[in-house]
Amino acid sequence: MRGRRLLYLLASDDCFGMRQKKPSQRVHSKETRQDKTQAPSPLQQTQASRYQAECSAPRPGRVGKRWSAGGRTHHHILGSKHHNLLPLPPEQEHHHNHHQSMPSTRIRPRPPSSILPFLLPALLLLRPASAFLSLRSLTQRPRLSPLHATTGTGVNVLYSQRFLEHKARGYHPENPLRVSVPAQLLKHTPGVHLKAPTTTPDAALAAVLRVHDAAYVEEIRALSARGGGNLDADTFVNGATYEVCLLAAAAWMDCARQTLLGDEEEEEEVQSKELVSTAAAAAAVGSSIQKKAGAAAAPARVRVRRPSFALTRPPGHHALAGQGMGFCIFNFAAIAARYALDELGCQRVAILDLDAHHGNGNEAAVRGQPFMCYASFHQKDAFPMTGLDPNNHGPHGNLLNAPIPAYSDIKTYLPLLDEKVLPFLLAFEPDLVIVSAGYDCLVDDPLAQLSLGPRDFEAVGERLLKAFGRDKIIFGLEGGYEPENVAAAIVATLRPFL
Repeated sequence: MRGRRLLYLLASDDCFGMRQKKPSQRVHSKETRQDKTQAPSPLQQTQASRYQAECSAPRPGRVGKRWSAGGRTHHHILGSKHHNLLPLPPEQEHHHNHHQSMPSTRIRPRPPSSILPFLLPALLLLRPASAFLSLRSLTQRPRLSPLHATTGTGVNVLYSQRFLEHKARGYHPENPLRVSVPAQLLKHTPGVHLKAPTTTPDAALAAVLRVHDAAYVEEIRALSARGGGNLDADTFVNGATYEVCLLAAAAWMDCARQTLLGDEEEEEEVQSKELVSTAAAAAAVGSSIQKKAGAAAAPARVRVRRPSFALTRPPGHHALAGQGMGFCIFNFAAIAARYALDELGCQRVAILDLDAHHGNGNEAAVRGQPFMCYASFHQKDAFPMTGLDPNNHGPHGNLLNAPIPAYSDIKTYLPLLDEKVLPFLLAFEPDLVIVSAGYDCLVDDPLAQLSLGPRDFEAVGERLLKAFGRDKIIFGLEGGYEPENVAAAIVATLRPFL
């Protein structure tokens, strides 16, 4: 019975009390310009009369748009699963003969499913506001919570056991003890944060190629792949040298990035404060707050900026763009400087060389770069016999060499540092200061004849801290071939920053 009533609703507009609209007009061809009105079959007439008798009141439903198909005008009842179509009664189809000569636009058939896109916005308008929030969460990319950058206490020390793999076949002063002994001491020094390098080998190689010739880098890689050899009488390569040098470059790069931008860590102080506050709130309010306390007690992640020290080997300040020498293969100080300029947003970078031997590789890398400067303490008449003219400041005025005689001690160092070197560096206004920390100027070092003691480097560290602060200075190991003294001097250098 219900299906019959729906069929009648499709067949008649009078049931809804609606005025019958004129159907769409069509222009027929010559073959069809005749009355196509056909009388309904006896079965249709019987059904229509029966439905008119049964339908005495309007039924729920909504008449959609009329659409014309096959010369007949039909009605589609929306909201019903019965999509039945019946032709109009014969008395309502006389318009075809009456208007067959009048031009009109043909209406294309619109299937019932085509109305759904128009219903979707209307349905969304009926949904609560929370539904729109869920839709927005699906279309928007989640935001990352900003990390708070702060200047932390202590010093980062970048170190890896892989630095021990670069070693000569026999005895050599540049041996793994140079870093393993200081690492053991630093491991038990309060305030030292021992970390492994995180920069990828590909990123390190890209930074190396900014300083060194591609042919030279390939030569080192191939020589290391063959098992190693000698670049000169002093400088050796073994099967692990190439990868160790890339890892050392990564450590120097990490020092620059972590000091300038910070490294993500768990802030213990913030975490403890949140635990205390949430516990007190839970005791005051009840068990419902205790559940939230667990979420609030999650470790806080912050970016912490600290001075950094790259405990790496081999040294690098003698390496030229296309030549390794003096135990050095890649120039790590120059690599870190170019990395800071190109990728970390620095405008000016300064390099301070404390090694007993002049850093000819550092000077060569800086000489033609107006955005870099270089200052060096070194022993006169020692390898590599360069940097002997204190008045040669380079084409950009960015070089300062301070040669000192053999057997000089801290009484010679500090006046030069206070009166010449630090004013020169401060006038340059660097965004980052890279210290090539060579400790072969220590007394009893086998490769130099200077007389500084390990504790003297604490005074050097104090002056550097006062001049440049904590957030733009990094250190990296260069020379120093008496491991016990080197370890004590590194701790003394870093003590003002701890």
